Amino acid sequence: MSAEQLQLIRDVSQIIAGTTDFHEGLRQAVARLANFAQTDACNIFAYDNRRGQLVMEATYGLAQSCVHRVQLSAQEGINGVCYDRREILNVSNLGEEEGYGQDVEGWAAGFGSVLAVPLQVGGRAIGVLNLCSSDSQEIGPRALNMVLAISAPLAVFVSNGRLSEEASEHEKAQQKTEPQEIMLRGTAITGGVVRGRAYFLAGSEALDTITRKYASDVEAEKSLFQKALSVAREDTIELQQEASKILAEADAGIFYAHLLLLDDPTLLWRVNNALERRFKLRFALKVVIDEMEEEFRRLDNEIVRERLADMKDVVFRIYQAVEEIDNVTQRPKKLKSLRSTKRPIVVTRELLPSQLIRLPLANLAGIVSESGGMTSHVAILARTLQIPMVVGVKGALANIRKNDDVILDCSDGSCHVRPTRQVVKHFGPALRFHARPKVVPAAVCELSATADGTPIRLGGNISLINELPLLERYGAMGVGLYRTEFMFMIRNLYPTEDEQYNVFRSVVKDGGGSSVTIRILDVGGDKPLPYVNFGREDNPALGWRGMRFLLSNPQYLAPHLRAILRTTVHGRVNILLPMVADLDELLLAKKALRQAEADLEKGGIPYSRNYRLGVMFEVPSAFWALPEMLEHIDFVSIGSNDLIQYLFAVDRGNSRVTGWFRQFHPVVLRVIAQVCELVARHPGKTVSLCGEMAGNPLGVAFLIGAGLRHLSMNPWRIPGVRQAISQLKVADCQDILSRALRCNCDAEVVVMMHEFAEAHGLE
Repeated sequence: MSAEQLQLIRDVSQIIAGTTDFHEGLRQAVARLANFAQTDACNIFAYDNRRGQLVMEATYGLAQSCVHRVQLSAQEGINGVCYDRREILNVSNLGEEEGYGQDVEGWAAGFGSVLAVPLQVGGRAIGVLNLCSSDSQEIGPRALNMVLAISAPLAVFVSNGRLSEEASEHEKAQQKTEPQEIMLRGTAITGGVVRGRAYFLAGSEALDTITRKYASDVEAEKSLFQKALSVAREDTIELQQEASKILAEADAGIFYAHLLLLDDPTLLWRVNNALERRFKLRFALKVVIDEMEEEFRRLDNEIVRERLADMKDVVFRIYQAVEEIDNVTQRPKKLKSLRSTKRPIVVTRELLPSQLIRLPLANLAGIVSESGGMTSHVAILARTLQIPMVVGVKGALANIRKNDDVILDCSDGSCHVRPTRQVVKHFGPALRFHARPKVVPAAVCELSATADGTPIRLGGNISLINELPLLERYGAMGVGLYRTEFMFMIRNLYPTEDEQYNVFRSVVKDGGGSSVTIRILDVGGDKPLPYVNFGREDNPALGWRGMRFLLSNPQYLAPHLRAILRTTVHGRVNILLPMVADLDELLLAKKALRQAEADLEKGGIPYSRNYRLGVMFEVPSAFWALPEMLEHIDFVSIGSNDLIQYLFAVDRGNSRVTGWFRQFHPVVLRVIAQVCELVARHPGKTVSLCGEMAGNPLGVAFLIGAGLRHLSMNPWRIPGVRQAISQLKVADCQDILSRALRCNCDAEVVVMMHEFAEAHGLE
C-alpha cells in the first residue's frame, strides 16, 4: 500500500472517529475522496430495506439536496448492478454504453465515466461508493486502488450509521401521538437561519369565503362604498405614519401609492360596475379581486403581476372598512397575541404590505408564505428590514400547525417543521451565527484592535434611514455601505433629484460624524425597478444590472450622481461604483461624474471635491484590470457575496447549487489576499470588504491575515466580530491564512477555521 493511500486512510479514519454527526462525517469523507482521486464527484449510496432501493447518503459534486432524495434500483443501472452482483464497475463513455440511459438522464447527468465499488460488511453488500468524472476516460488504477483500500472501513461506518438511524426512526414510529417532522421548500427572500413558533395570520383570503349576495338597494351599497373608501383612506394615512416610524418618511412611499390607488378611476369604476349588477358591496369587492387576478396572471411581466398584491391590499382595506362600519371588527392594530408569542414565525397564504408593517417586528423571527415572489413589495420590505422570509412554500397551511416548532433556512429556502433533535443539532452553529445579541453591550464607536494593537475599522451596512441608530447602538465606525436601491424599488416612479438628495443628506448628516460610503444605484437581476422594463433575461445575474444599467440610462444616472455629490458638503462621503468589470467602464463612470459636477457648478449648487471614489470588486475580470484602475480611484471595496457567485458561477439565489457557494474556499481567499497585496502597492489607496464574510467571527482571522483593516457588515454582527478581533494577533492570522491558501478544498479550510477558533476562544 502506497504512502498516499495510507495517509488517505488515516485522514478518513480521523474524520470518522472525530464526528458525532453521521451525515457530516460522510460529507467530509466523500469530499476528501473526490479531491484525492481528482474526480468531479464522489457519492455513497446505502441500501434501504424498507424502500428496497439504494438511497444517496452523501455526495460531493452534486447538490446537497440530492441526499436522501435520489433513490435508485438495487438491480439495475451502474449502482444497482454493482450492489446486486457485488462487482466493481468502471464505465467509460457513459453516454454510449447500453443499459445506462436512466443513469445518464438522472443522477449521473453530465458525467462521462463512473467507477462503482460495492460496500460490504461481513460479506454482505450494504451499499455502493462511486467516483464520477466529466470526461469519458476510464477512471484510472490510482483512484481504483484508493477506493478499494478505503471501502472496508467506510462500509462499517455507513452500516453502523444506518443502524443507528433506523433505531431512531423506529423509536419515533412508536410515538404515534407525536406529529412527524416534515420539510417544505420555497424561495428565500432574505438570508439567515432562524427558529421560532408558528403563528397563523389570515389576510385577503377572507374575501374567498364571501358568497354571492344581491342588494335590494343599489344606492345604499354605493353610499356604503363611499364611506368605506373614506375609512380606508384614514387607515392608509395611519399606515403611512406607522411605516414612517419604521422606515423613515422618505422610505414609506409604498403607502402613498396606496392612497393614490384608492382614488384610481379604474378601481372605482370596477367596484361601481359590480354594484350596478346589484351585488352586495362585499361580494362586489370579491368579484373585482377575482377579475384582476385573472387579468394579471395573463401578463408576461412578473413585476407587473406582483403589483397585484398592492391592489389586493387596497381592496382588502376597503373590505375591512366595511366590516368596521358594520361593527363587525375594529380597525386592525398591532396583534397582542403575536406580540406575546415567543419568537413567532408568521405563516400565511399571502402577506400584504399593510400586514407586514403592523407586525411587532422587534419580536418577529420570520415569515412563511404560500404565495408571493422576489419582486413584490412585501419581499422588498422584508429584505430591507432583514426579516428572514420564504415565499412560495406550497402546503404550508396544510402541514404546519399552530405553535409548531419551525426552523427557516434561508440559504436554500427550506422550512423544517417540527424538527428532530438531530436537525436542531445540525442547525445549531447556523442558528448561533445568525442570532442577534440578546443584551447589547455598551456602544464603542471607535476603532477595534487586535490583541497586539493593530487597529481594525468596523463599519455598518444599511439600506434605510431608520437603521442609522443601530450604528451607535452596536458601535459601528460610520456607514461602511449604504445601499441606495430601496428607495428606488419601493416607489412606482423614479424619485426626483431633490427627493434623492433629501434622503442621502439625512444619511450623511446623521451618520455620527464618521464617513459614509454611498453605493450608487445597483439594480437589475434580483433587484428590478417597477417602472423599468428589464425584459426577460435568461441569466439576470449576468445581465443588465449595476453600472451596465446606469451607463445605458443617463436619464437615471445623471440626477442620481448630482444628488449624491450635493451631500458632500454635509460630511465625509465615499462614492462607490458597483459591478465595475474593467477600466473602460470605470472611465465612462468617471466621465458621467465629471459631467454631474459641471452641471452643479453651472447651476451654482454647492458640492465638495473632497469625496473619495471607489469600485466594488465583485467581477473576476476586475482582478486583471485592477492595476490600471487603481490609478483612477481612491479605494476598493470587495463585495464578497457577488464575488463568490461569479468566481464559481453559482447563482446564490438558486437552492439547487447552494452547496457550491463556498465562502472560505482557498480560491476565494487567494483572490482576496492578492487584491489586498495589489492595493498595498499604491500609497494612499485603501481596501475594505463588505458582505457575509465580514460578519463571521470565525473567519475574520483570514481577512486580517490577508491585510484587510476595514470591514463592513450588518450592524448587529459588530459586537461578535469586535470580540473575536480582540483575541487575535496579526502574526497568527497571517499564519492561518498561509496554511489555508495551500489547501485544495473548502472542507479543509473549514476544519482549520474551527480548530483555530477553538484554540483562540472564538467558539
